[in-house]
Amino acid sequence: MIEGRHFSEKEMIQITDTIPVIVANDIAEINALSVGSTFEAEQVIWKMVETTSIFTESGTSYSDDRTQSPFVGSYRFEVIGIFEILHSFNENISEI
Repeated sequence: MIEGRHFSEKEMIQITDTIPVIVANDIAEINALSVGSTFEAEQVIWKMVETTSIFTESGTSYSDDRTQSPFVGSYRFEVIGIFEILHSFNENISEI
């Protein structure tokens, strides 16, 4: 950990509107994040119900994809810590 802190026990079990996260230094730099920064992310899931092939009088066909409304979840995160990866996964683990 190069900045910030680890999760508290309370944060590990309590559900809140803002989710604490610890991010890699590279990710923090690319996204201009620091300890205390907040950001939002959305999760969108479309569920395919059915695909039907429809043939016209001229013999051509097309697909009629029917989907349900998507599930959309919006999540708010707060950076509580930043870590740096010290070793590459390609390095010999015995050297660590």
